[in-house]
Amino acid sequence: MPVPSLPLRLAVAEPAAVLPEAGHGYEPKLDGWRCLIHVPAGAVQSRTGSSLVDRFPGILEAAATLGRVVLDGEIVAYRDGRLDFAALGYGPVRRRAEGVTVVCVAFDLLGWRGRDLRPWPYSRRRERLEAV
Repeated sequence: MPVPSLPLRLAVAEPAAVLPEAGHGYEPKLDGWRCLIHVPAGAVQSRTGSSLVDRFPGILEAAATLGRVVLDGEIVAYRDGRLDFAALGYGPVRRRAEGVTVVCVAFDLLGWRGRDLRPWPYSRRRERLEAV
């Protein structure tokens, strides 16, 4: 099965009064922008489906070093060792001039080496992500 094609819908966190006890994975909310990085398609997609390639050109380049991956993650900006949500709204030139670093924290591997991994259990995808 080939890697998933675009556009893809990303799972969205839902508030809960009580956390489920087993069978779930949790990631911290880092005060960034949720994204999908689709290296084979040359795309960085927002949670709503809009393109983020021009806003964050280095993200796709960095992900491409991992091969033909499709990643679910969160783009965060930091300055002086602290997260800076407002800097995500700046253009690349301004971020560079102000010493803002942008990274993507990946928390799921949806495609790898030409395969759609979404049918795999999350725990197995997570293991593969950590290996990649």
